[in-house]
Amino acid sequence: MGISSQYDLILQALLPAKQPTDILSIIVGHIGLYRYIKWRAGLTVSLSIILSGCAVLQESTQAPGVTVDSTCIRLFETVDRVVDMAGTRDGQATRIAGFPFLRINRFLASFRDAVKDDRTFNFWVEQLQALDMVARQYEIRNTPLDLFSSADDEFHDSGQLLVRMRECGAKLRVALINHQQQAVHLFQRAVTPDEYSDIKRFFGIYPLSRWFVLRGIDELHRSTQERFQQPLRELPVTGRLVRYSPPETTESGKDEDIGLILRKASSNPLVIPLLPEAVQKRLFEKYAPVWEIDVVNDNDRLGTPYWEAGNRLAVNVSKPQVFRHLSYTRFDGELLIQLNYIIWFPARPRSGFFDLLGGHLDGITWRVTLDNEGHPILYDSMHNCGCYHLFFPTHHLIPRKLTDHHEKPVLLSMVSDISSGNTVIIRIASETHYLQRVSINNAEAGDIRYQFASYDDLRSIALPNGEHRSMFRPDGLVAGTERMERWLLWPMGIPAPGSMRQWGHHATAFAGKRHFDDPDLVYRYFKRTGK
Repeated sequence: MGISSQYDLILQALLPAKQPTDILSIIVGHIGLYRYIKWRAGLTVSLSIILSGCAVLQESTQAPGVTVDSTCIRLFETVDRVVDMAGTRDGQATRIAGFPFLRINRFLASFRDAVKDDRTFNFWVEQLQALDMVARQYEIRNTPLDLFSSADDEFHDSGQLLVRMRECGAKLRVALINHQQQAVHLFQRAVTPDEYSDIKRFFGIYPLSRWFVLRGIDELHRSTQERFQQPLRELPVTGRLVRYSPPETTESGKDEDIGLILRKASSNPLVIPLLPEAVQKRLFEKYAPVWEIDVVNDNDRLGTPYWEAGNRLAVNVSKPQVFRHLSYTRFDGELLIQLNYIIWFPARPRSGFFDLLGGHLDGITWRVTLDNEGHPILYDSMHNCGCYHLFFPTHHLIPRKLTDHHEKPVLLSMVSDISSGNTVIIRIASETHYLQRVSINNAEAGDIRYQFASYDDLRSIALPNGEHRSMFRPDGLVAGTERMERWLLWPMGIPAPGSMRQWGHHATAFAGKRHFDDPDLVYRYFKRTGK
């Protein structure tokens, strides 16, 4: 039975309401939350079957020609139980209640209004399953094998376990695709929660306390604008300027080829540009920045996170690496590629007892948004706590007029585009690691060449004893990177403000709600100039 005839009605019922934007709506929202909890409690009995992933999947086996062995259900149950017991759950993508073989992120969740027929639904589900299998790979690697074998004596080889999970996931996916009711259940649950706690905002009297925070944010924005307006020669240098340049490449493709490659990669039901690894590598190399850092000591040197003796996370500055991550955004009806370059420092050293911002580990993410011809239209950056989100639009974009009372973005102009032989140079201050200047010119090779690594490598790092552990906790935070600012900013609802965190967990505004991986972020703040 096809499912396309009911999609429009399903989507109208399931798409989430807009977030509250004023004081009255926030208060009403809290009352609504209370009523929602009561409503859910009243439905506990009627929903008891679909709240169990195994029960949901057993129902789906009734579809004609589809058989799901009960061992597949038991497999996912057992693995999830062991992973949760070991505390090795990977939090980059969100698990979907009732569908243990699927996970979702904000980008894939944004397709719920685009999935209108069997073909797009099938492809969408395949992408959700692919997210789950990537996460399973790291969870199983990070979980001691003896925990699996003690739970089931058949689990004695991690590679074979992954193969079995992939096979079972495929069977469960087919069962889902052929079962109308389960598609409805999936739409109900295929959401990614935001990184804000309404409970904290309620008890922190957010409608009032946000105004005090906004005053401090306005001052920070003003000082940032002033810093970027300073002549380059007047920027302070505390130590010695050290340039980290990209690795030497053999990239020889022509610019006009990139647009063709992107179009070919988008020939799928959801028109997502799914790039081969070789093409991704080529794009990351082409737009790789130079990091010019005011270095006083090792805390200002970029490096590679690792687990040292005592299972403490540290950064090896003798191994400078930039971690690359591909993401997507929606803009003017198109899906555009975003290149994320992530660096890590050992610390932002505290300047004294009352320093609220210093602490263990620090880092920066630099992002390049490309149009459908492969040319940059926007740059933006943040620290890896989600703090200090800065936008650098090119002449292709102009800001939209914003009328709400939420935190406004910091907009800093880019005067030119990258042309042949030119590159982006990012000037970074000592200790605070604030961005001081972004320029585009013909940069000579720097003092040090960094190497590229996949951001996913951070999801499973070797321990001294040969085992593996993620850099990130199941909640997406990096343990041991807490800042004292959390005691002042908790009313804004962000978990542990100032802590380093994993992709998908970066809230970048204290007032209002904004996420670095929001697929509509560019469209929310910019429109094309027509140039």
